Amino acid sequence: HAVNHLKSSVLEGQPSKWLRNVISELGLQALPPSYSPVLCLHAGNLPLVGFQDVLAVLLSGRPYAGKLSRKDPWLIDSFLKVLKRIHPTAQVDASIVLEYYRNAGFDTWMFAGSDASLSPVESLLSQHHIIKPNSRSLRRTAHFSATMLTDTNDIILSDLCEAMFRYGGRGCRSVAIVYSAKTLREIQNELSTMAQQWFSKNRYLEKPNQVVLYRHAYNRAVGITSILAGSHVIQEGTPSPDYPEVIYWQPLSDAHTVRNNYGPALQEVYNSATVNTTTLSLAQRPPIDWKPDGTDTLKWLLTILF
Repeated sequence: HAVNHLKSSVLEGQPSKWLRNVISELGLQALPPSYSPVLCLHAGNLPLVGFQDVLAVLLSGRPYAGKLSRKDPWLIDSFLKVLKRIHPTAQVDASIVLEYYRNAGFDTWMFAGSDASLSPVESLLSQHHIIKPNSRSLRRTAHFSATMLTDTNDIILSDLCEAMFRYGGRGCRSVAIVYSAKTLREIQNELSTMAQQWFSKNRYLEKPNQVVLYRHAYNRAVGITSILAGSHVIQEGTPSPDYPEVIYWQPLSDAHTVRNNYGPALQEVYNSATVNTTTLSLAQRPPIDWKPDGTDTLKWLLTILF
């Protein structure tokens, strides 16, 4: 899924269009000359999750240095190897060991991952002189998304299942909270059927883990509406989006209120239609120039050069 999406997101000159748009927004006549390398710290929870960072650095004209996750040391690395074969002069480097960059003294670095891991990683970066004391950084730590449903037809429910279940709900663009005009009890039969179809079609394991089974049993015992959907539990009750297999169903709200409630932990607020939000159908298929945590990565890289 991730590789197919990546393929579609870089066809038809989309990276070039992204670069042209940013250059136009910044009022540049051309790219500045190549500067020092940019260190990218990749979370690696999802296949090619850091590809946009790789591409942004290359488009900016700066050398790329990547700390790849041990959870996914293959895909980005294989892309870099192919790139070097096609363009032997490409300035790219990568390792799964952070200490590989000891004493490198990067002046620019980017991080995408859990806020809990950011502080210890930054300590290591300073301790091993991997970054300079006055280095500039772009830190992305959002870890879930939400959606607003004003309607619940089959197409919308299908899009919802994709947004909730793809990657096991572990992506920052994965929906952890659903705000709906209908209660979960009103929609549970249709949603259960659609979820079953999604798991069967995508050949995902449907066996819930012990945490999900316990939560579902607890919800039923105390009278909270709750349904098992493949490997997930979808429930009403006070949201606490800290476990990817638990989805919270809430009364319909508005995007501004939701963003204020969850701040930087929230990545996107989707809608079943385009109403000042990203459409739900694009939850797990973002364009190559999407803005993680609201920041255009390429624009940030080019802005800090001036």
